[in-house]
Amino acid sequence: MASVVIASLVLDVTCSSEEDLARCLDNLATRLRSSSSSLLLLQGSLDEHTYAVGSASLPALEVDEETLRRVVRRCGFSIRLWRLSRAQQTTHYFAALQKETCDT
Repeated sequence: MASVVIASLVLDVTCSSEEDLARCLDNLATRLRSSSSSLLLLQGSLDEHTYAVGSASLPALEVDEETLRRVVRRCGFSIRLWRLSRAQQTTHYFAALQKETCDT
């Protein structure tokens, strides 16, 4: 069990649907200690449908901010910090989430 789990540019490239995202968040929640100081730190992209690795274009979860926030709350996390960064055509998010309960 961990006090902090970091998922940076992971969920948006491993999940293909809102249901996949909820399952992944549920799984990550089980990795956190039941403590008020335990955090899940997420970083990813919003509204993307592909991402590039070299010259290859790979699929990404196309999720908007409202949907992501809804799924996070549905999975029993409270949002402690939420930041957006817009660069050229991409919007990145950073979130610090605290586990409450998990119900997917």
